Amino acid sequence: MPRVTQHNSRGRKDGTAFSPKHNDRSFNSSEAEHIDPSLTPENLLFNIYDGEYSQSDKESKMSFEEAEKRYYNEHFTPHLDTRNESYIEQSHQEKIKSMEDYYDSKRTRPESQIVQVGTKALSIPASELREIVKEQIEWERATFPQAVILDYALHVDEPNCAPHFQITRVWVAHDKQGMEYVGQSAALREMGIDRPHTDKKESKFNNAKITYTLLCREHLEQLCRDHGIELEDRKPCSEVGLEFLDYKCRQAEEKAKTAEERAEAAEARAETAEEKIAELSEKNKELEKKLDRALEIVNNNKIAISPETKKNVRGVVTSIEELTRQKTELEVKEKELIEREKTVKNKESKLEKLIKKLDPENIIQRIVEALKPIINIFAGDLYGKLRKFLQFKRQDKLLEEFDRKYIGETMKNAHIDVKKEIEESVREAEDYGKDRYQFDRDER
Repeated sequence: MPRVTQHNSRGRKDGTAFSPKHNDRSFNSSEAEHIDPSLTPENLLFNIYDGEYSQSDKESKMSFEEAEKRYYNEHFTPHLDTRNESYIEQSHQEKIKSMEDYYDSKRTRPESQIVQVGTKALSIPASELREIVKEQIEWERATFPQAVILDYALHVDEPNCAPHFQITRVWVAHDKQGMEYVGQSAALREMGIDRPHTDKKESKFNNAKITYTLLCREHLEQLCRDHGIELEDRKPCSEVGLEFLDYKCRQAEEKAKTAEERAEAAEARAETAEEKIAELSEKNKELEKKLDRALEIVNNNKIAISPETKKNVRGVVTSIEELTRQKTELEVKEKELIEREKTVKNKESKLEKLIKKLDPENIIQRIVEALKPIINIFAGDLYGKLRKFLQFKRQDKLLEEFDRKYIGETMKNAHIDVKKEIEESVREAEDYGKDRYQFDRDER
């Protein structure tokens, strides 16, 4: 019983590329020992621009090499030009490639495939092979549209071999700008083809190309059976040999399950973060009351404070409202996090950044900076510090009143220990900062 043979390669063992001239016999075949020129007219040819034709009509058609290079120029020139421009900007002229280089390069040259059923001693007729392979090609075009077949040839003029097809294809992927380029792995990924064992790392023996090859082999073997050809048994190809639709459904179910688990975890993290933020908001409200109390003390004692200082202190209060606004934005972002699995990691990063923005230690620092002029007035040498403050703010009238000991008389008659009240507010703010520091440690 015959068996199906498929062999894919981009070149010979020495690294050189296969010549398309061999496939369409664009050379003097009479000098080739393995070819019978009398049988060559029976060969069948195809290229992507002229379609299918017989060997005898070759002279009026494009050669395989011309068709392949034309396709490369039409489809890959924008990507190659963009990449070359990037190399010029980076001063890497040595990396610049011409389209001829791109066509001949080991990684970006077309891929060649030989398809054969049986051997010389046990083969099927060329006409039957033609029907089977043409059905296979139509299926592959519909199922794997980014594996573009540039040309193929049915060879019947090699007496020492069974009739066989030699197929040339190129893997078409897309860069970030949507431009086409040659990329096998990227093309398979865009078509949703995954490695056979998704629970294991990608390797030489576990990659998307293996899945693609096995799916094609399974389909080709089934076509042979549909044509009444009994094939030699071979070892099963495990679960990747399933029908392509079943395979795709299974992959989709696995991805959906993973997405659901990630969404649940994200939702739990969002709830925890919301509780912590609510607690933080309450403490911020208490801090706001302390600030109002400090301002009331200053106003009751009729201390002359510059408008700029009042603005700075009030700015701290306004920042509390900003924290509340940021909390609302955070809640919206968390809802999006649950609904959009693809952006889970990005949303987590944004959540961490927002929480860091609410760090009370930063708030305490701003409070101390805003209250520093007030603290300086009521702590230590009142006379010298207040006078320097007024001089710095260029408050000439207040400085004149100060020289008449207005501040001294006011403080003498005051019944409230302002210094003590301010120190108590700052101390409570520091205690609040320690609580937030412990919260950060627990989160980590």
